[in-house]
Amino acid sequence: MPLAPEVLLQAGLAAGLFSPGQLERWQQQARRKRQGVLEYVTAQGRFPLAALYRAVAQQRGLPFADLNTARIDPRLWSRLPGALRARGSVVPLHQENGTLHVATVDPDDQATLDRLARQFGCRLQVHLADPEALRRLSARAVAPAGTASPGAASTGAVELMDEVIQQAFLHRASDVHVEPTTQGYQIRFRIDGRLQPFLADLDRATGVSLTTRVKVLAGLDIAQQRAPQDGRFSYQPPGREDVRLDIRVATIPTRWGERATLRLLGCETVQLELEALGMVGEDLELFRRAIRAPHGMVLLTGPTGSGKTTTLYAAMSELDRTQRNILTVEDPIEYLLPGVSQIQVDGQLVTFASALRSLLRHDPDVIMVGEIRDLETADVAIKAAMTGHLIFSTLHTNSALGAVTRLVDIGCAAYLVASTLQVVVAQRLVRRLCRHCRRPRTVTPVEAELLGVEPEATIYEPSPGGCAACLGSGYFGRLGLFEPLEITPELRRRVAAGANQSELEQFLQGKYKTLRQDGFAKVLQGLTTLSEVLQATV
Repeated sequence: MPLAPEVLLQAGLAAGLFSPGQLERWQQQARRKRQGVLEYVTAQGRFPLAALYRAVAQQRGLPFADLNTARIDPRLWSRLPGALRARGSVVPLHQENGTLHVATVDPDDQATLDRLARQFGCRLQVHLADPEALRRLSARAVAPAGTASPGAASTGAVELMDEVIQQAFLHRASDVHVEPTTQGYQIRFRIDGRLQPFLADLDRATGVSLTTRVKVLAGLDIAQQRAPQDGRFSYQPPGREDVRLDIRVATIPTRWGERATLRLLGCETVQLELEALGMVGEDLELFRRAIRAPHGMVLLTGPTGSGKTTTLYAAMSELDRTQRNILTVEDPIEYLLPGVSQIQVDGQLVTFASALRSLLRHDPDVIMVGEIRDLETADVAIKAAMTGHLIFSTLHTNSALGAVTRLVDIGCAAYLVASTLQVVVAQRLVRRLCRHCRRPRTVTPVEAELLGVEPEATIYEPSPGGCAACLGSGYFGRLGLFEPLEITPELRRRVAAGANQSELEQFLQGKYKTLRQDGFAKVLQGLTTLSEVLQATV
């Protein structure tokens, strides 16, 4: 039998997954709404049930078995007594040096463990596992080759789809990849910018059924499997009335079958803070001065997925929305902000340029344009900034200075760019070290020279195996690296005079903080690792 809820919740409390006050409040709300306490707590805390089982393993000094990619040795499975197979609470994983490694949901079930030891005639190494992952692994072991019962497939594509999206939400995934392989299908989640396996070996029939279910939800043509399609649908996670996921779907045919990618966008009311994103000190003061200016343009730049739009939402959250008319045009709307009128681009009737022109007739004080993609949008935005409006937008360039020259390159007049820009901020995202399990170490001589610190300086690294809070990864969440470039009077004159990028780089050398310098500062603060910064700022 799975562990009692009280045991799991107390372990989660000890591991720092939630505070005593949160737990008490969530338990009361669960009783009032007549919902299961574990389901309600995990939904409110936004972590999977596996986090609580990992917390118990951490508390008892047991290894935790991540069964999403595990495989059972068929010879060991065949020796497992039928009654234990049917119960689905324990599975043998592998045998090594006279020790049988087993995964169980109940390490206190000594009778079952003793029976296994007698059956296999060797010592046991017990690994704790969460029930859902163990059930999926058992189902894959039971299913004969080529049949459709891996994971939750036996309950149908509808139930499996619900489980995948629910788990993606609880794991804080931004994307779900349903991918055909040579053997069948696999499902991977993108968590904190990195792909991680969720279901490793779905059979082909189940994968096709799941892809069809995705297409039905997204309103796509299920009969068309030879051409790419795009769609969307919404989903409300159980236990979270305040959250509504907008899920964007893209399908495409591949060598081994049709692939689907789901982007999860949390359409929820949030309170974002610039400090929480990683912008601090002089950078924060400079950015706040720019966003509180009466007019001009503020640009965020960086590659796709670098957090630019989130930073702009945080900026708008700091503005007085009761006395200022704030309008946005976005593709898609990622967060809901009270007091802000948000417009969704559809690519046909409503484009960035057409919507921006219309918004200028609605007496705006601040306009946020999701992205400047072409000369038409850039021209309207710059002219709006010249006529007394404050414009926020994003651009795809590698550096802050690159955004200035990019606007000129696409056809904007250099003198208009120089006169309207207030500040440009280049941004990248790195994984944030888990505050519960990070561990300190002394820098190496090479690292000390790179960081410009003394040889005895301390930096932090992820703990091997992680903890319950970070689900074993050593990282939890992401952190922004920022490169703010203030458009000073001297820089304005040079831009207006038509200086090229190399001339501007020479002029600005050493006069502003780069992305890598900001990253190094955050490494020394113990917020992230040197490898993360070097990878993000190549």
